[in-house]
Amino acid sequence: MYGALVYTLNSSYADDISTSQLRYSTDLEGMIPYNIDEDQKVSMLTIRVQNNKLTQPVAKVICDLDVNKGYYELVELGVDCPICPSDCSLCQGRCY
Repeated sequence: MYGALVYTLNSSYADDISTSQLRYSTDLEGMIPYNIDEDQKVSMLTIRVQNNKLTQPVAKVICDLDVNKGYYELVELGVDCPICPSDCSLCQGRCY
């Protein structure tokens, strides 16, 4: 695997809202890790992993972070279409 996982948490966002982003560098392979600490899940707003060599479908636990489901704050999941599950509202119709 080439590249590195980058996780940043910025708590100095407007109105004291915590934002976070999970991104990958180019050429990563395999899958998006879904073993994410509960505190990180709650504060995560964006996951962008498109334009890599990821081959495994996005895990249900990632799709369940959708802000529209009520508990978590994830509003964007940027992935390549081949790894977006048909039941994942975060990336269906918005994949790359």
